[in-house]
Amino acid sequence: MFAYNGTDNLVVVVCKSASNANFNLTYYNTSVYYDANPLLYPSLKRGESYREEYADVTNTEKPYDETRERPSVKFWIEYPPTDFEIEEGVAYTRITNAKNINVTYKRSFDSERVDKFQAWFMPFDYTVTAADLEKFTFYKINMIANAEHPGENPESDEVYIFVNPVEAGTVLKGNKPYVYKPKEAVTDYVFSIENTTLLAKTDASVLHTETAQTNYDYYGTYDNTTATAGSPFYYISVNGNICYGTSVTVGPYRWILRATDKDGVSYARPITFIEDEGETTGIKTVESSKQLKAHSYYDLQGRRVEKPAKGLYISGGKKVFIK
Repeated sequence: MFAYNGTDNLVVVVCKSASNANFNLTYYNTSVYYDANPLLYPSLKRGESYREEYADVTNTEKPYDETRERPSVKFWIEYPPTDFEIEEGVAYTRITNAKNINVTYKRSFDSERVDKFQAWFMPFDYTVTAADLEKFTFYKINMIANAEHPGENPESDEVYIFVNPVEAGTVLKGNKPYVYKPKEAVTDYVFSIENTTLLAKTDASVLHTETAQTNYDYYGTYDNTTATAGSPFYYISVNGNICYGTSVTVGPYRWILRATDKDGVSYARPITFIEDEGETTGIKTVESSKQLKAHSYYDLQGRRVEKPAKGLYISGGKKVFIK
């Protein structure tokens, strides 16, 4: 399939290989007529000989009749729709961008999914509305760190994904991972946006982050995506937790997370979401040395800091500013 943008000039070249420039190739044409359907039959005239680089183009069957016969090459020109519905469970197949599209996406959640994280991954920019926030809480992914909750073993392997709630008017970028929580059970809730761009799917990592020990890459799922023992990944389960899978299948419009240890050791560390309180306006201030000793501290790159000085850190799953 060739993705044509509908505006640029389109050149079709028919090329055959030959052992040398003196070898005459034979091209055939068949009796195909124009009709009224969208199939386009281009009129490809025979050009002059270009022996210097290619073989002669000849037609030894019979003279070419441009008024009647056409080469047996046909094209189907498909224009993107004005309205497009993202169907839950149906694969997304676009391989090129399409502009000025009205897009809708319906999602249902039963009571068992309420207040549990769900994966959001859409191939278009979506602006969160006030109506959306009456039914859901949306979060952007902030960072990954080897942070600990108070009282946990400092040598724990647990990893944390820090997420920040967003406000109405926030744009969730297309082909980027986010999470959200339903506040109540909903049936066929419609997310809709007008004049947006449908983005082409991509097989590459859509977000990269890392700790001192491990690289983490997020990938969008545009179709059912299955983990194997040789290609495992993390995913958000039906109960809202991040799980490690070696045989699970994740549906389209979700995201998965692949981890690559920098030291070459391959094992699955437990990963947990941490809901951050927001931007610097929500920072908790540490006031005493006693509090400093109560928790472990990490810089914003996830590196543990033994003696934190003045600045911003992560401690106990929260952003902390030390005076």
